[in-house]
This record gives sequence, C-alpha cells and structure tokens, in this order.
Amino acid sequence: MIDSTSALPPMRLGEIVVATARYDLMKQWYRRMLDIEPALEHVAAAAPPDGDPPKATRMCFFRLHEEHPYQDVVAIFEMPGIRDTPTAGPGLHHMQLRNASMAVLRERYRRLRAERIMPYRAMDHGPGTSLYYRDPDHNVVEISARNFATSEEMRACLASEAYRSNPGGRIIDPDSLLDRPGSEPREGPRSSGGPQPYCCTARTAAAKSVRFRRFIRAFR
Repeated sequence: MIDSTSALPPMRLGEIVVATARYDLMKQWYRRMLDIEPALEHVAAAAPPDGDPPKATRMCFFRLHEEHPYQDVVAIFEMPGIRDTPTAGPGLHHMQLRNASMAVLRERYRRLRAERIMPYRAMDHGPGTSLYYRDPDHNVVEISARNFATSEEMRACLASEAYRSNPGGRIIDPDSLLDRPGSEPREGPRSSGGPQPYCCTARTAAAKSVRFRRFIRAFR
C-alpha cells in the first residue's frame, strides 16, 4: 500500500507523439534519424462519424528503450485536416508520463481529483491504462501505468489479435481505478469490479505459459 501522505515516485517521460499531414515522409525521416523500424504500425479501419473529433488515420510507434515498467517511444500520427506546411498545424500531439505502477497511478489520480484536476478521458489501451488531461494552454498530458506485472504478459498482449486490431483501446471510467484491489497488476483478469484489460485473454495465456516453463525447469 502507498501511504496517502508520502511522496510519490517521480514519473518518467514515456511517449512523444507528433501529428502530421505528411505521414510517409515523417515516418521515413524518423526511421533514419532513430535508426530503428517501427515496433507497430496501424491503419484505421474507417473514418470517424461526422461530428466526432478527428482521429489518427495512420500511426506508427518507434520504441527507443524499454525497462519495465517504463519505455521511451516516439510516435507519428497522421491526422486529417492538418495543412501540409511546416508551420500551420503539425507538431506535438500529446505527451505521456509513465508511472511506476498502477498503485501510483491510482494514488496520483486521487490526489489530482482532490485538487479538482480531472482527466477529460480515461482509456484501457491493453498494455497500459491512461488518463488524459489538458493543461491551461490545452496541450494534452497523458499519465499512465502498465496493466501487467511482467514483461512476458505485456508482450503477449502486444502480440494478441485483440490489441493489433485495436491499439487505441477502450474508454473507461477513471473512478474505476479506485475500485481496483491490491497495489500491483495480477495474473489473469481483474476482480472486485475493476475493469479488465481488453487483451486480458492474452494476459492469461502468457501467465499460464510462464508457469508452464517454470514447471518444466523444475524437472531439468
């Protein structure tokens, strides 16, 4: 448990997302600059209905570093309606700050809510849970934490069809974070009313795979 009056561990920068109208050019430039291939690319299945906020039509994620539960990612989002000029729209889409654990994210949300600083959106992204805030200039700040206790479970989620067909995830009630039991993610689906990661089937399979490998090693 985290004491409600103790200092929380500092967050670390997790993700920088750049919005652009020149997706192919930007992806190629970052591939060369970072000297790595995208860890994931996604093309939206359909345009959002009329009247809905614009959504990325294509996106790619360059994973620079991973040290569970943290990772450093640069992402490119192709956003409709951005003019194809260097100074009329393209730029920072949002920034992400990763928390050390779900317990820290839950406590940080509780403290911010007490200060009447509320997220405008909360998402289960599969590998992680995120809360999205707007600063006074309306820049988007995402704070997040992993949904899984181990890298094996997280990678199983990333490889699942449920995640690859919908890397955006699903909207959740941020107050549901306060219903989650314990201080760390658990193996298998969550209980006691907390939301389950939508790729939790992969999570359960990964947990079983880890236990099976440990069982086999015990007889070697």
